[in-house]
Amino acid sequence: MNRFESCLDFVLNVEGGLSDDPADRGGRTNLGITEGTLARARSDGLTKAAEVDSLTKEVAAAIYRAYYWKPCRCGELPKPIDLAVFDAAVHMGTSAASRQIQRALNLLGAEPPLAEDGIVGVRTLEAARQLPRKWRLRAARVTLAVRSAALLGLASRSVSQRRFLAGWLNRLDRVLERGRREAD
Repeated sequence: MNRFESCLDFVLNVEGGLSDDPADRGGRTNLGITEGTLARARSDGLTKAAEVDSLTKEVAAAIYRAYYWKPCRCGELPKPIDLAVFDAAVHMGTSAASRQIQRALNLLGAEPPLAEDGIVGVRTLEAARQLPRKWRLRAARVTLAVRSAALLGLASRSVSQRRFLAGWLNRLDRVLERGRREAD
């Protein structure tokens, strides 16, 4: 199993199957893929699947690779940072995920400081790769802390989203636990 497949298995596990919660801003989803994302994938020629209800893991994998893994350059990030960024991209979008890792690297002393522009570029990759191996789990942990703050902010601004907070925080715990196992 390659690294993308390993991280994808994790994400598919936390995303689960078909969901249609009226309070979920993503709307109807299956395997974590929203109807809007599926429509985009059809438009881009990634799939001919018409409805999220019948989405296969193979189609979901193609969408995750094209829209989340590659734009955040997760395949070029060291583990477990790659999983923290990939899971954030799926959960909150690629720009948010990219800003989170950039902020985390800045908090850990990236020199010169990175622009928190929401694009994982050469400087972000270099800063992540230059971390000593023992600091990579710390970088993932700080990235998750930045994400946690964003989720807490969302829950504080939107009463309808508060009921998801415990699940979101449980998800972050699972990412961190997986990162700990991979860092050993």
